[in-house]
Amino acid sequence: MKAVVLAGGYATRLWPITKDRPKMFLPIGDHTVIDEIFADLEADDRIDEVFVSTNERFAGEFETYLAETAFEKPTLSVEDTTDESEKFGVVGALAQLVDREGIDEDLVVVAGDNLISFDIAEFVDFFADAGEPALAAYDVGSREKAKSYGLV
Repeated sequence: MKAVVLAGGYATRLWPITKDRPKMFLPIGDHTVIDEIFADLEADDRIDEVFVSTNERFAGEFETYLAETAFEKPTLSVEDTTDESEKFGVVGALAQLVDREGIDEDLVVVAGDNLISFDIAEFVDFFADAGEPALAAYDVGSREKAKSYGLV
């Protein structure tokens, strides 16, 4: 199984703090959001490679990060965009990554800017038991709150 960490957004709602760095590199205590995601994916033996899908604008930062990290599974995959207006949307970016990398096996897809409060391995177990596509979403408890976070 492969994993994809979607990290191609421009986080324009968080500018200026994310104008020149990806949102997933924001600090969470002694580490970053993406460190937590990579740790979960690295620990799961069913996942043999993790593609980090980012844009051309932030590719250099991800190259540096991956060269300096102890994580072994991540591989950078760069989509051909430099601005929010050029984005393909999540489904488009994922489809292009699958084509670009020649992926023809099961995928676990993780949004790289999400703090996940569950073990990704448990979700992969759920997927394996279900034998069909599965989606995890967090219920924030109110439709109005949900609108401020985006759409599922």
